[in-house]
Amino acid sequence: MNKPTFAKIEKLLKNDCLRRNTPEPQTIKNSLAQKLIIPDEVSYIKDIKSFETIYEINGNTIAKQETLQLEENPINVSSFASQFLLSTDSELFKAQIEILKSNISVLTETNYLKLKNTQSKIYEWHLIIFINLSDSRTDKIRIHTFPVDKILIWSNYIDETIQNRKYFNDNKKVFLNLTEREREVLKLIALGEKNQSIASLCEMSIETVKSHRKKILKKLNTNNPYQIMKFAEIFEVI
Repeated sequence: MNKPTFAKIEKLLKNDCLRRNTPEPQTIKNSLAQKLIIPDEVSYIKDIKSFETIYEINGNTIAKQETLQLEENPINVSSFASQFLLSTDSELFKAQIEILKSNISVLTETNYLKLKNTQSKIYEWHLIIFINLSDSRTDKIRIHTFPVDKILIWSNYIDETIQNRKYFNDNKKVFLNLTEREREVLKLIALGEKNQSIASLCEMSIETVKSHRKKILKKLNTNNPYQIMKFAEIFEVI
């Protein structure tokens, strides 16, 4: 198993959080969010986002967001930090909030902190993304939290998906250059069929099959069975 790439996950989640939380009137933030967002890749993190918890800080109070509505009875930020974070993490949490409040030009801050699970009472690692929505009149920060163990589950899947998208873009001209007949033969080659079998299934002579095989392998620039299978799978030939 490949080592999970947290930087990539963090970037995707961070860009998506920034896009979703950018107020329309703030054109600078909005413009930056549009440049940062990666629409295709973000669609693959919907499963991670199902574990997302959102909090909103207004002034010195914090409240959990549920279905786009803030819960009643917000609590003091310091009280929240001492209740749900370890002492060291609590100080980091409050420091990052102060950084955002004092500098509205800073759009985001990101960190990994241990949050207490309200059910198990165990402190668990979370990716914390702070989105600065403050302006000259109000201090407003939205916080998105994602449990790291859920990111671990999906990290390799996301890496593979992004790699496959790059492979697709790099090889789409090759695929488009294949004739319908060549794609039919490619499918059978990828499935491990021999020339005799392909000739029978496609109702063509063995010499014609050999000719198609030679042209296909030349266009794909490989005779490696794994690479042929990968090409066929990504372009949904099989």
